[in-house]
Amino acid sequence: MKLDEAREHWRAELARLEAVGAWLDAGKPQVHATLGAWLGTYQRLKTPLAKVALKEAREANAADAFIRLFSAFEYEFRAAFSEWLAKKSACGAAPPVLDEALPESLRSVLNLAAVLEPRFDRSRSGCVGRVIDCRNRLVHGGFASQMPFDLDDLHTLLSGVVATFKT
Repeated sequence: MKLDEAREHWRAELARLEAVGAWLDAGKPQVHATLGAWLGTYQRLKTPLAKVALKEAREANAADAFIRLFSAFEYEFRAAFSEWLAKKSACGAAPPVLDEALPESLRSVLNLAAVLEPRFDRSRSGCVGRVIDCRNRLVHGGFASQMPFDLDDLHTLLSGVVATFKT
């Protein structure tokens, strides 16, 4: 999945949850039978509990989107950096070969990128480092951590880093 696809997946899920919220706010009116399975959890709960479940679903959606964006970034960044490195080096190695030779740690690849490309300054490298730290806290904390980023801003930041190496 690419960064733009991950963002669109999050937005679609967010729109679905907003529709559920509007349905709950409207007093849970009768729905078409085909939507019953989709709203089943919320239909069975009393409205206050359904709203709590909806809030939890929104938080889970944000955490899922964060992980999807991060995974997409890691994939796109490594590919873009490998291609950039292949163009800059005189060794003639293909980008997939270079990708295999890069350190496994994304942080190490980011540090290498910051040294080799002046446009990728330490501040952006540091921002991505913060994203990595947040991702680790989220995953290793059992997804109990609060979402530290606006996901649209995160998409913009990560896309900008990838774009640095696609030019």
